[in-house]
Amino acid sequence: MTWLEYHELTKHSAESLRRTQHYLDWANMPNPFRHYEGVPVVDLPADPPAPQISALEVLEGKTGNTLARDGVGFLSQLMFYSASISASKRVPSTGAIYSLRVNPSSGNLHPTEFHFSTHGLVDWSDGLYHYRPSSHVAEQRAIGDFSGKLVDTRAPLLFVLTSIAWREAWKYRDRAYRYCLHDIGHAWQALTLAARSIGCESFALGHFSDDRVAESCLLRHHSLTWPAEGIWPRRNQPAASCLHKPQLRRGRSYPAFRS
Repeated sequence: MTWLEYHELTKHSAESLRRTQHYLDWANMPNPFRHYEGVPVVDLPADPPAPQISALEVLEGKTGNTLARDGVGFLSQLMFYSASISASKRVPSTGAIYSLRVNPSSGNLHPTEFHFSTHGLVDWSDGLYHYRPSSHVAEQRAIGDFSGKLVDTRAPLLFVLTSIAWREAWKYRDRAYRYCLHDIGHAWQALTLAARSIGCESFALGHFSDDRVAESCLLRHHSLTWPAEGIWPRRNQPAASCLHKPQLRRGRSYPAFRS
């Protein structure tokens, strides 16, 4: 199936909206938070210093200068202002609690996951990590230098963004791929703007090997590679770079999405 064929098949129309019989299966709702059991967890400091520059100034292209003393402080700032939980709300009719995050998401489903490798950050062990927004911690998935295995560019911090497609397919079915693209853009820009607000610049990377990145990051059932974006230091900040690649997880089968 070509991109255009997928677009034509899954776009909304008055007829398609009338024809749909889909209802949300609340008992089968995907977990919005991914975590790895049995791995070391590194707490990131709560309430890190706010950027010394307004959001509007960042959107205008200006760069902040909120310096961090060490790797854990830098990572806490970066993740707190790009991917953390911003508020929790309760559904009056059921009492269920759901979370909102600083980066927007279609349907508040948040299919995007933040994986990253580190090399040479101050007082931080080199290794492969996963950010858990539910508790603002970094899960250490492996120890060692992984940045050179992912791309040819070396950087102290390298992000790999993946998508758990089932979170979107649960609600949007065959249109899930559209929303994965939509949300990966939100997550990418949230990370870029947060980095800029604390003193980093960014640029795009591309043409990386999907299989190589997935294998190096110990990811399974991967597919659907995205563009990459690099974040680099300004002044004395730690460096960071970032890649984006979705990960297809097992769930119900939606032929148009998988074709």
